[in-house]
Amino acid sequence: MVNTSRRLPRLFLITTGSVFVSVVLFSNPTHAQEGTNQNSYADGAAPLLTMPGADAPEQTGAGDIDDSTPPATDPASTNKNEFLVAPIPSYKPTFGYGLQVMAGYFFSLNPEDKVSPPSSVMLMGYGAENGSWLGMFGSRLFLMEDQYRLIGAVITGRINYDYAGVGTDAGDSGQTVPLEQNMKAVILEPLTRIAPHLYLGPRYLYAHMRVTADVASLGNPTLPPAVEREALQSMIGAHLQYDTRDSVFYPTKGMVADFHTDFHDQAWGDDFNYQVYKLYCNQYISLAEGQVLALRGAAQVCAGDVPFYSLATIGRGPDLRGYEYGQYQDKTLLAAQAEYRLRLTKRFGVVGFAGVGAVAPSLSDYSSDDLLPSVGAGLRYVLAEKNQISMRLDFAYGRDGGKLYFTVGEAF
Repeated sequence: MVNTSRRLPRLFLITTGSVFVSVVLFSNPTHAQEGTNQNSYADGAAPLLTMPGADAPEQTGAGDIDDSTPPATDPASTNKNEFLVAPIPSYKPTFGYGLQVMAGYFFSLNPEDKVSPPSSVMLMGYGAENGSWLGMFGSRLFLMEDQYRLIGAVITGRINYDYAGVGTDAGDSGQTVPLEQNMKAVILEPLTRIAPHLYLGPRYLYAHMRVTADVASLGNPTLPPAVEREALQSMIGAHLQYDTRDSVFYPTKGMVADFHTDFHDQAWGDDFNYQVYKLYCNQYISLAEGQVLALRGAAQVCAGDVPFYSLATIGRGPDLRGYEYGQYQDKTLLAAQAEYRLRLTKRFGVVGFAGVGAVAPSLSDYSSDDLLPSVGAGLRYVLAEKNQISMRLDFAYGRDGGKLYFTVGEAF
């Protein structure tokens, strides 16, 4: 496996900068207008699959302005029909250089519906320098004036990453073993509005996981238990969501709070018996025209016979930048971060962010010595004006140094 995390400096910065400038100069805004906020599917799909860095193909599920017009104040005003065919270069600390090819369509199921956000159908393929790849077909539908929200996805792929073991001490040890995780999965989640801005519904995941380890050059590696290296997941859960955002793609005000309960049990086909409880809350505050303060808090608690690929993990999704997937994981996670977003022009923007998080065996085991800091800054270029979807270039410092991110969609 290629170790990409220590090869950043000059060559990478030159190459990434060149790609970024090329995209800015040669992207056709009319046809590049549909990047889905990489949160659209990964929010609904990758975290369920325990994708390393749901960030990478980065949160791809789950989410018209000009220089003088403020962002849309209601979801329907971003309900524009757009096609997407876009090759998107990327760089992730865990995967190295990558290319994500997305093809899809954003649309309104009912032209008379002035409330629902745009629905989407998406086909995505992703390949990375370290041999990881992912293929996904998914859809996110908003129906009957946002009374119903339906998410479905079929995913297959192979993810290569370094596994450090369980706990903060394992993450600090510097001892890792390269893993290859193959997966096939189906995800379904229908939500119903039960009160203003409040949605509730079941969710289901069926997945097959097969993990192999490269131990040829290792003396005494810490490996996941053999029983966890090939397993079936069959999860039945529930999702409660409160959503007052003014846009599912680039919110400037409002909040979204998600509470997930996931139940894995041999009674309905899982190889293990365990539960996962997750709470995420994002708040967006408009400070002035073109300025947004985005705040995020996250908590996760696992109970029971939890396999390593379902543990709470720093570096997966937006919590936190500056860390590799597989380095810090345990049965509980707490994290918080803030990001200041400034639009300099119609196309360009900058951000600054900071956060802190930790993992521990239980909520009573947290120590200030285990806190993992995250701080950094980034550059944005708007690819999709109608839905305000940007290419982002972020540099984040964590406990062990700096890491660079280059992809599409805001971090959260």
